[in-house]
Amino acid sequence: MYQSQEQSVKGFSLIELMVTVSIIIIVTGLALVRYSSFNNTVLLKSEALEIALIVREVQSLGMQADASTGGRAPYGLHIDTSSSQNQELVIFQDGDGDTVYDSVEELAPPASPVPIDARFAITAICVGSGACGSGSASVAFERPNFNAIINGGSATSLTIVLSDASGGGASRRIIINQNGYVAVD
Repeated sequence: MYQSQEQSVKGFSLIELMVTVSIIIIVTGLALVRYSSFNNTVLLKSEALEIALIVREVQSLGMQADASTGGRAPYGLHIDTSSSQNQELVIFQDGDGDTVYDSVEELAPPASPVPIDARFAITAICVGSGACGSGSASVAFERPNFNAIINGGSATSLTIVLSDASGGGASRRIIINQNGYVAVD
């Protein structure tokens, strides 16, 4: 009885192992490069949702009765991109009833102005169907309606463009409609 002296060799050759490790390194490298971009996108969306939540909070404040007077207390949010103010939102209580922010108006509690994360900036404001650009705008809410009063009632919508401050090109839009609807696009 004769048995074959040939042995079956099982395993990887050095070339197969090097190719496999190279593929793993390339895929890992691509994932790490894309992670930073993905992380910035998630943070930008989170900040846009935070601003939308602030708008809803101002809307809720505007629906409440003023305990000191028993009457209505219009509350609003002021955005200004024409100066260094594009890093904050100003919550105000409308003192003169025009539903537009005046610099002499009393700032509303709990804490105003509300800062925006330094990694992001409000780069444009679109009032109504007009062109987007720098400037300022106010949105106010007054009892008993949930409707938004944009720039004293002269506009039907307000869009806030929030962008990555590092110039990455990513941006999100916070849209406030005249009927009080707030959305992040």
